[in-house]
Amino acid sequence: MNYNPINSPHRSLGWVKFTFGLFLWIFVGFVNKAVGQEAYTVLSPDEKNLTFYYDTQRASRTGTVYNLNTGTNHPGWNSKSSSITTVIFAEDFKNARPTTCYRWFYNCPNLTSIIGLEYLNTSEVTNMSYMFYGCQSLESLDVTKFNTEKVTNMSYMFVVCKSLESLDVTKFNTGNVTDMAWMFNGCESLESLDVTKFNTEKVTNMAAMFYGCTSLKYLDVTKFNTEKVTTMSYMFYGCESLESLDVTKFNTGNVTYMSGMFYGCESLESLDVTK
Repeated sequence: MNYNPINSPHRSLGWVKFTFGLFLWIFVGFVNKAVGQEAYTVLSPDEKNLTFYYDTQRASRTGTVYNLNTGTNHPGWNSKSSSITTVIFAEDFKNARPTTCYRWFYNCPNLTSIIGLEYLNTSEVTNMSYMFYGCQSLESLDVTKFNTEKVTNMSYMFVVCKSLESLDVTKFNTGNVTDMAWMFNGCESLESLDVTKFNTEKVTNMAAMFYGCTSLKYLDVTKFNTEKVTTMSYMFYGCESLESLDVTKFNTGNVTYMSGMFYGCESLESLDVTK
């Protein structure tokens, strides 16, 4: 009987031990790396830069460290919002899963740049209300990577973003959104806004949704399902550049407030409300 060292039971056992050891080493390394990781923000000492991190280095950061807010609690950094000029999302933040973006950049009038927004994973976010409220100096904003599948509240989201000349919200999944009140209020530099992909079947509040969009020349809301909407007051208030508006598909059976809905729409040459 010939002895083949390749098929030796001792060699097979050794291979199993080696493979298991390698797996254990990789697994332990992964666990050690993951343990202690957390999502937080750091405001630089000069209070101009707000950076979002997801790592284990919180204790070594220079500046003021804040926890992410939850639910409808105000973010701690809101008290310093007027001084913030730049927001940065570190690449590791892509592994974080925040559940709310409520008031994240609320009343940041001097914010001019958001870097790394593609690293914000919003797959678990349910509330985006007031997110960019008052970001009046922000000239560009790319929200095309936002996963809004679980979002229920988009009210006041872009209020007074008056320097934005374009805003692409065509990728928004709004199937679970119930509140769109004041969503684009004061976006006075937008000349067009494509909301034709919006699913509004669960929306109950559209009050002042486009209020003060003074430069808006074109707006197609013919795909809006308004069956559950109860208030449309001031919805198109001050849209002074709109030349036509078709709301014939609006179901207003449950609407109780429509005051000021078209007030100040002085350029409207046609308004079809025949249905």
